[in-house]
Amino acid sequence: MRKHGEYTVDACGDVVVFRLFDAWNMETAHAYAKAQEHAARAQPTGGWATVTDVRRWGIAGLEMAAPMQQQIELLTAYGRTHSAYVVGGNRMLRDLIEEFIVAPLSGFHADVFDGDAGAATWLAAEGFDVAAYRELSSFD
Repeated sequence: MRKHGEYTVDACGDVVVFRLFDAWNMETAHAYAKAQEHAARAQPTGGWATVTDVRRWGIAGLEMAAPMQQQIELLTAYGRTHSAYVVGGNRMLRDLIEEFIVAPLSGFHADVFDGDAGAATWLAAEGFDVAAYRELSSFD
């Protein structure tokens, strides 16, 4: 089966930016998981962060919830300590991320933001170098 939906992965120093687009199927979710693991292996072991921009994501089916949760745990095992989720004004996605990602993980810091500027400000305050992320992002 062909994958549906797209994503991009950009390494910006100790911050990796994932941008998700369109509706996904399992093939896209598996490809994304491999891309995440590849990016994680390239990061320093002393702590790094992710930004996941879901503003243009068409979301995924419920069958992908467990594999995506496993990926979150895997990235944390690779040393990720912080994750910012950029949702725009999508209240439903904000609520889902806050309930299923931000709240349950201990020893891991995550927050949800309307735009890139809020995510960058938070990550900078947490000690991450966000200069390359700021150059990459439109800050809308």
